[in-house]
Amino acid sequence: MAAASSTPVPLMTLDAACELAQKILDMLRDQNKTWDANLFRGAECFVSYAERDGVVYRQDQRSSTERPMRAEASKICLRMKVNGQLGNQFGTMHGGCLATIVDTCSSFLTLLHSSGVAGEPWSMMGVTQALIVQYLKPTRVGKWIEVETTMRSISKTLCLLHVNIYELDGRDGQRTAHTVTGSHNKMDIRPKL
Repeated sequence: MAAASSTPVPLMTLDAACELAQKILDMLRDQNKTWDANLFRGAECFVSYAERDGVVYRQDQRSSTERPMRAEASKICLRMKVNGQLGNQFGTMHGGCLATIVDTCSSFLTLLHSSGVAGEPWSMMGVTQALIVQYLKPTRVGKWIEVETTMRSISKTLCLLHVNIYELDGRDGQRTAHTVTGSHNKMDIRPKL
């Protein structure tokens, strides 16, 4: 096992981090052999917005060139269409599916705090330490949702994320209902490996 460099490595550009998140989302969508295959298989899911310390994904040149040593504030939003297989007998999304979405989709925010170099902090997106999901309203099957994650705090080994899920008026539409809120604490497992 190679030891992590003692010289700090700059973070990925914002665009590179979001492109990696999209690549992982695409891989999840095409999978068929993991326990959560039904959640993402064939689903339309994409990064709709991201921001790191005032730099917005694909909206200014700094998003493709700036590689800070660390970031203070960050947010990522993913949009996804709720497929029928995620529903229950009431035509709403199953709570376990929503919890998995909170767990999986919020993890992509750690990429905005990663260099992308194996062995460096958050290069493996970490593992869940605690997950709290509060269901505010039913999330309806067939609707588009937006998963918004903001960073509350991050260190080399622990991050605290806040997550909100909103129902949307179509793929590119406005938010129509706040359906879920939650918190997700992650640990960077890199030091343990």
